[in-house]
Amino acid sequence: MMNSDKRIHVVVRGEDGVILGIAMIMLLLLTLLGILVLSLSATDIQNGAYAKMSTQSFSGAESGLTQARSDMQSFVVAAPQIGQWPAADSTLVTGVMGGLPQKSYNLTVQGQPVKFAFSITDFGTANDRTVLVTSTGTFRNVQQRIEAVLRYEPPSQNGSQECYSSQCASVDQNSGNNVSNRLNSQASL
Repeated sequence: MMNSDKRIHVVVRGEDGVILGIAMIMLLLLTLLGILVLSLSATDIQNGAYAKMSTQSFSGAESGLTQARSDMQSFVVAAPQIGQWPAADSTLVTGVMGGLPQKSYNLTVQGQPVKFAFSITDFGTANDRTVLVTSTGTFRNVQQRIEAVLRYEPPSQNGSQECYSSQCASVDQNSGNNVSNRLNSQASL
């Protein structure tokens, strides 16, 4: 009778350290995967920061449009215009801009400096009461630019309002009646 305790050993030569090699390759792959995940996370954080800076700079550009509109309104209301748009659009541009190519302002928004600059240029014919306002907002190193064409609409015969936009009246969605803007010089840009 043979001993059932006999074991068969197969020895393959040259396999010493194979497990160590496989383990090193797996470790390398896991390290590369970890680096990829960290890189993607950093990119998402940078994209989020850029989106926030872009929003802040866009708000600055909107502030430039508002300031330009306010400056135009002040110029039209002041003497010698006394509420009338000048005969030539270039008179308004020169009066508001004071001979400068652009006006710049610095603001502080949530403790952070935001800069905006705007320019006004004649747009269309010389006396069509239409100007182009270009405004650029800057927050840190991110800039946003807005261009808007503003058209002055004088008050109607019943003296309802002055308007610094291309459309000053709207239609009530429920009744279909015309609704006029009750605020003086309200712009819809």
